[in-house]
Amino acid sequence: MGSRTNVKQDTSLDDIAEAIQLLGTAMGEGFERVGQQQAETNHRLTSLEQQQAETNRRLTGLEQQQNETNRRLGHLETDMSIVKDTLQTLENDVKELYNMVADLQKHIRRTDKLDTDIEKRLVAIEIFAQAVSKQTGIPYPL
Repeated sequence: MGSRTNVKQDTSLDDIAEAIQLLGTAMGEGFERVGQQQAETNHRLTSLEQQQAETNRRLTGLEQQQNETNRRLGHLETDMSIVKDTLQTLENDVKELYNMVADLQKHIRRTDKLDTDIEKRLVAIEIFAQAVSKQTGIPYPL
């Protein structure tokens, strides 16, 4: 018994060579398609990497903007606190001024003789206090 495999008796060496050539061509085409697919995949990966790098640059920029905004906000909060304290001091000063005007009015009106010059100055002070009240919103006690 020979070691022959299932080869038909009528198959020639030319037929086998042609089949091998066709198989080689098909394999070559398959390898070429795989190579093209790999090149396309590599191109897509490179594009994705570039997009990722751009996104990272943008995120870094946004983080820097956020840090700058937070820094500015901190300064604004400090400034607002200073302004609030200053306004509170101003309000206290205006209220003290009102009390001084009220005390002055009481004192002047208690005197028997009212000097017209003093009366004019008192009216001017009252007008000033009312103007301050309008500008500050701090009510002037009448």
